[in-house]
Amino acid sequence: MRRFPCAYECLSVECVPPLFYADDQALLATTPAGLRFQLGYLESYCAAWGLTVNTKKTQVVVYTTGRAAATEERFRYGGNEVETVPTFRYLGVHLHCRQAFASAASYRAEAGRRAMHLLRRRLAENGLQDPLLSMRAFKSYVLPTLSYGADLGAAADFAGQDGMRAEMGQLPLPAYWTLQVARFVSNLQAMGGERVARLAMLDSHMWNWASLADV
Repeated sequence: MRRFPCAYECLSVECVPPLFYADDQALLATTPAGLRFQLGYLESYCAAWGLTVNTKKTQVVVYTTGRAAATEERFRYGGNEVETVPTFRYLGVHLHCRQAFASAASYRAEAGRRAMHLLRRRLAENGLQDPLLSMRAFKSYVLPTLSYGADLGAAADFAGQDGMRAEMGQLPLPAYWTLQVARFVSNLQAMGGERVARLAMLDSHMWNWASLADV
């Protein structure tokens, strides 16, 4: 696919290849034609190597800005139409076609509340009321759920814990997540100049400054 750089997303001068994680794959394109090319290439590759794609779990998200109208484009794979949806969960993070990445925080907050209710019920069922034990359990079972994606700007709004955490000598959740973001940015800055994650951060900063200039 490197012979067809226009078929997929580019960051600065580096094109972004399809993203793989275990048996998940994400195709990124800036045009409908580019995405169709990638789907056709994927279909040919899978046919050559005896692989299959679960089209029932395959979806397309078309990203727009502001109140731009949704696309009328249709996409197909293996003769089947691929569903176009406004939001999609990829690697545990919900991505929305119009909303900023931070919109994923509401999903993390809801997942955190479910984890918190379950933890409280388990502690009550076993007669465990030690505050220190509760905080340790919160750190092990609830905090990872709330913090997932926080380093990318999707920190959950989860009130009611900061007072108790302060009394126990622990950072308030917003401060904890700010530290998480700082570590993430530091790691990105330490990466090689051509790493995709670092280029994505630089492009994000460029667009943010461009938006400010437009205002």
